[in-house]
Amino acid sequence: MNGPFSTLKSEQIKFLVEIAKHSIDYVVIGGYAMRFHGRDRQAEDLDLLIDYKLGNIENLAPVIMSYGTVDRDEIMDKLTKPNVYVPIDGIDVELFTGIKGVKFNTIKSQANEANIHGVKVLVMSETDLTKSKRASAREKDCEDIEFSEQRVVSDT
Repeated sequence: MNGPFSTLKSEQIKFLVEIAKHSIDYVVIGGYAMRFHGRDRQAEDLDLLIDYKLGNIENLAPVIMSYGTVDRDEIMDKLTKPNVYVPIDGIDVELFTGIKGVKFNTIKSQANEANIHGVKVLVMSETDLTKSKRASAREKDCEDIEFSEQRVVSDT
């Protein structure tokens, strides 16, 4: 497989397949979203923004538990709250229930579709990526913003 998702590890792909089976509401964010929009940058972990509504997390809990990282109560306690970060040990997947600058429903409604090994995924739009990276203002986020702005200038 070539393209922005070519460096996904088999465990990460398996996780995407499993959450698709459980109809989890999420959007790919972070480095893989930047790669999707043309930025050739390293992305080792797979960052997913998860809708933290109770029903979504109830469906997600068995998938996370299958990796043996936490128990159901801990999952429910953490992931049903906004602005929480939960790494899934051993597979380089990181779950977020919020990010600075944009809301989940906005991100989802403006997301782009991609296909990874037959799994339809939503990828955060470049506009929303830029908004969230501006709000974060980490050094690597500033570099990503500069890349996006240069693309906009070169496209006009």
